[in-house]
Parts: sequence; C-alpha cells; structure tokens
Amino acid sequence: MATSYEPKLEKIQQQGRCRNMSPDIHFGTASETLDERSAREKAAKEICRQCIVVDDCLLYAIQHDINTGIWGAHTPDERQNIFD
Repeated sequence: MATSYEPKLEKIQQQGRCRNMSPDIHFGTASETLDERSAREKAAKEICRQCIVVDDCLLYAIQHDINTGIWGAHTPDERQNIFD
C-alpha cells in the first residue's frame, strides 16, 4: 500500500539553508528589473540546490499550489511545467 508524504513547513523553515536570509532573495520586490529578477532567481536557486530540504520544499510548494517565489530551486512557472 502506497502512502503519501507531506512535508512539513516547520521542518523546511527550521532546516532550510535560507532560514536566516531575507525572503527577498526568494520572492523579490515589486520594483526589481528583469535583469535583477534573473540574477536574484539564479542566486536563490543556487542556495536551494545546496539545501538539505530542497526536495521537501519543492514538494510542499507543489502540494499547496504556491504560485509565488522560488521553492525547491524552481520558479512558479517551472513548478507548473513539471506536470505539463
């Protein structure tokens, strides 16, 4: 019998490599330019790729239909494209 796994946000927040960083790195600001956004997303993804809870983070964002920010080294569009 298969069981479903649901990652816990508390675990992600406590163990994530980004836990002591400004959320701006993963969510940006309304005033950022396209170049700034691209650079920010690249930096955020690099942080995620070195994180021990990257898979949980990505799965959490997908399961909860989060459509903002970088989660698990993926943008909202990239998360959507996983299933397209």
